[in-house]
Amino acid sequence: MPTDVTPNEIPEAELPAYFATANRFLSKANDLAQTESRDEVAAAFLYACARYNAFAMQAQGSDPSEASSDFAEFLVSRFAEEVRDHMTETLSSTGAAPQPGMDPKLAIEVLDEFDSFTEAERKAFYDLGDAFVDIANAEVQHHKAARISAAMMHACTRFNVFVIQSFGHAPGMVDPALVTAFATSYRTLLESHMKEMLIAPKV
Repeated sequence: MPTDVTPNEIPEAELPAYFATANRFLSKANDLAQTESRDEVAAAFLYACARYNAFAMQAQGSDPSEASSDFAEFLVSRFAEEVRDHMTETLSSTGAAPQPGMDPKLAIEVLDEFDSFTEAERKAFYDLGDAFVDIANAEVQHHKAARISAAMMHACTRFNVFVIQSFGHAPGMVDPALVTAFATSYRTLLESHMKEMLIAPKV
């Protein structure tokens, strides 16, 4: 089981590269949020993060079809910890004005509505998610998939907490129910992606 999932578990000499990768994901999220609704960017980021985490999990095993349930539990636990840790920070001023014509939602609410998306809305959603996966695929030329996966989770949870706070949640306040709701949504996505073959079996 890997241990380099959160910044406090990464050797100090490797932290600059870790945060540089995380910041590339965050910069993309911020750029996308200039033209797309923050909630949909956050939801697509969460979707892409779970998908890449599942890919990285498969990449570390001898048989991608036998991804460890213990490993999945470990990732869900880490995801919840990241959300909780980011909630203790001030990432956005409380009650920031929503974008024009926008009905503010959290990423988990957007994902709950996914089944009712039109074909065009689904394509737009997947395109947003692909923007994050493209960064991960580029980073794998320089870093191991597990480290990219960790940086992506760090950035994804941080951006989602920024959105939570920008929609009115008090900065610095940890909401256990909200942490659980996000971790549950992440678990559902992760388990769904784990059922797919995201990496070719080793021969």
